Amino acid sequence: MKIALFFSTSGHSGVDQTAKLLIPEFCKMGHQVDLLKVQKHGPHISPMENLNIIDLGTSHTMSAIGPVKNYLKQEKPDVLLADKDRCNRVALLAKRLSKSETPIVVSSGTIMSENLKNRSWLEGVFHRFSFNYLYPKAHAVITPSQDAATDLSAISQLTEAQITVVPLPIIADDLLIQAKEAVNHPWLEDDIPVIISVGELTDRKDQATQLRALAIILKQQACKLLVLGKGKNEATLKQLAKALDIENHIDFLGFQDNPFKYIYRANIFIHTAKFEGFGMALVEALALGKPVVAANCMGGPAEILQHGKLGELVDVGDSQALADAILRTLHSPNSTVAERIAGVAPYTVKMSTQSYLQVMQ
Repeated sequence: MKIALFFSTSGHSGVDQTAKLLIPEFCKMGHQVDLLKVQKHGPHISPMENLNIIDLGTSHTMSAIGPVKNYLKQEKPDVLLADKDRCNRVALLAKRLSKSETPIVVSSGTIMSENLKNRSWLEGVFHRFSFNYLYPKAHAVITPSQDAATDLSAISQLTEAQITVVPLPIIADDLLIQAKEAVNHPWLEDDIPVIISVGELTDRKDQATQLRALAIILKQQACKLLVLGKGKNEATLKQLAKALDIENHIDFLGFQDNPFKYIYRANIFIHTAKFEGFGMALVEALALGKPVVAANCMGGPAEILQHGKLGELVDVGDSQALADAILRTLHSPNSTVAERIAGVAPYTVKMSTQSYLQVMQ
């Protein structure tokens, strides 16, 4: 099969991570993959057999309509997969202009109703044009979670039956190898329990609730918190840590190329987002067998944790409930290592790739 992929990313987004796992697997299976690239945008993929990287000759996503139209007319791929609304919009408009018969599969990876709250009025108009008039013409519309599908249906003319939930490729074959790489941090060599979280330091990820929960936990037992990620809230969070008098019990480690070696050695993983497209780091922690506690936000955590079977779910923003759940989980997790690893099997690269191919055919 000749598969065209049209992504335009920052270079370090969830779509980048998906592309870096999906593309090699497609190529390994013998499919011819054409990656359509907008200049100065990701995903940044190394050359490999069966991969053809095509420079569209434009540095803006929306100005790629003409190049994508020409590509569809000339190359006639068996299917084109796009991700995120601008790429989805361009792909569907290009198909219409080219009169191509190539099926277009579009992906929406976030809770769009929440995403639109931070968009301008004009951006909202463009998004709704896509959802209501373009997406229904796609061969398939896919989301990574049922929450994302339900939300997209609620704000568009798509029915839930027209949207397919496809598990993301998250668990790489070498995940455990990466996790076992050496790590140099004194807390990971002590007997004091270590809590860990991974994510951009933003209001949406709500690390403030983690800090308040840590302050509550420290009144009952010794504990440490490692926070991986960078973002605009870093200074504010450090001020909050000082105000809560927990500075000596928390370490902000910034962005880490290999977060898995930290997760693997921590005692528990926590996830406190207010909403998600999908909780990739939550899946990775479970794949490493870690006990987890997560906020029951829209966008995947309840699905990933099988509605509490694989780890406790707490209300969003409730630091007391988070602290209580962490303490319970530290002393008596509600699932076994084997159950957690088996529970996220659909997110292995091989199984996810098969799910993508089923939708594309």
